[in-house]
Amino acid sequence: DAAIKANMDSMRLAAEIYYTDNLTYTTATTTDGYVQAKAAADAVDPDVTWTESFNADAYCIARALPGGGVWCVDSVGAVEFATTTGCVADNYTCAVD
Repeated sequence: DAAIKANMDSMRLAAEIYYTDNLTYTTATTTDGYVQAKAAADAVDPDVTWTESFNADAYCIARALPGGGVWCVDSVGAVEFATTTGCVADNYTCAVD
C-alpha cells in the first residue's frame, strides 16, 4: 500500500506542476511524471480500476489499495482514505465520511 500511496502523491505533484505551468489541470494526465507514477503504482497492483476526474480547475484521483480501503488525492490538498466511491464527481474532491 505504501508504494501505491507514494506513487499517487507523485501523480498529485505532477498535476500541480502542470497547473502551475499551464493554469489548467485538464490534460495533466498526459505528462511524463504523471504517466510514470501511475505505471509504477499499476506495477504493484495492476488489476485495479482508477478513478481520475479532471477539469480545468480541479482534480480527484482514487483507487483501491491491495490491503483494503480506497486512497484518494485531490486538488484541494486531500491525501487520505475515501469512501468506496473515491471521488465526488461533481466537485472533483475526495469522498470522505
